[in-house]
Amino acid sequence: MNQNQLLKVNTSLLALLAFLAVGATLYFMRSVIVPFALATFAAFAAEPIVRLLLRIRVPRWLGALFVVGLLFLAIESMAEIIAHTAEQFQGRLPIYLASFQALIDRLPLPEGTMAYVRVDDPAFWQAVLPIQDMVGSVGSWAGAVTSFVANTLLVLLLMVALIIGRRRFDERLDLAAGHATGRMKASARVLDAIDAGIQSYMLLKTGLSLAVGVCFWVFLTAMGVDFAILWGVFAFIMNYIPTVGPVLATIPAIVMLFLQFGDSLGYALVCSALVALIPTVFGNIIEPKIFGDSLNLNFLAILFALVLWAFLWGAPGAVLSVPIMMAISLVCREVPVLRPIHELLRA
Repeated sequence: MNQNQLLKVNTSLLALLAFLAVGATLYFMRSVIVPFALATFAAFAAEPIVRLLLRIRVPRWLGALFVVGLLFLAIESMAEIIAHTAEQFQGRLPIYLASFQALIDRLPLPEGTMAYVRVDDPAFWQAVLPIQDMVGSVGSWAGAVTSFVANTLLVLLLMVALIIGRRRFDERLDLAAGHATGRMKASARVLDAIDAGIQSYMLLKTGLSLAVGVCFWVFLTAMGVDFAILWGVFAFIMNYIPTVGPVLATIPAIVMLFLQFGDSLGYALVCSALVALIPTVFGNIIEPKIFGDSLNLNFLAILFALVLWAFLWGAPGAVLSVPIMMAISLVCREVPVLRPIHELLRA
């Protein structure tokens, strides 16, 4: 092995070690990094609204409070819908279980199994579910809810700070990137492209997610499904997760269909097929046409980003996976050594 080959091997090993070190840092420091990352991307996405308010002479600090206040009201409304639905669901649960039991009774199951599977009997659930473990984990669930509320408030506060200090932050970021690369104009161009890309993606994704949620709500309401607005809200949230999110959004609605209309299998099946059409149409026809080539990422790159960032950061990573991969692709496009990565990622 000559000196050049040895240098390439050493460089590759160092790059691999650096990649693993960055991955480990992102994973083990996620409790600190994730709120800041969510706040940063949300602040980028909210910037067009803030600029619109600036045009009508609304101060930036007041615009930041207005945007974050709207976001807080939206989150609070979703929480109220979930709490109200949980209360109603508990009251109607015996009716749903009786309907689902009627469906089970119609299935060609062995006679012994039919006698054992009685979902309308509380004794069946006491035998199947680990009741004691579930009661013992109430404290863990309460801690998780408290942590979620605290992180949400932290993200909102960080959003306010980032939006207010956006201009100074952009100037310092441009200066730091320019000094690091020695290419001030190229660095500013990349940062502007990342900014515009994130804003465009988040704006379009929010509009599409809202359309998916409304379609779920309208379709399920027309079919007479209970808690249709909750399944619409869930579909709106899940549509932010690329590829698998819209598919996962159909599961609760379909389960609800079979719980509510278990005694009418044909109706439940037809309604389930219609519900499944919504993410299919949006994911395969409408969304690709609206986004077009603006994402500039191929399907495998999006899928890889989803798996990687979901592993590192969980659900927030899944939501941020596409914007992060867009930013990485744009940076790689401007760095000659990393340009092959950009060619690998682009559509």
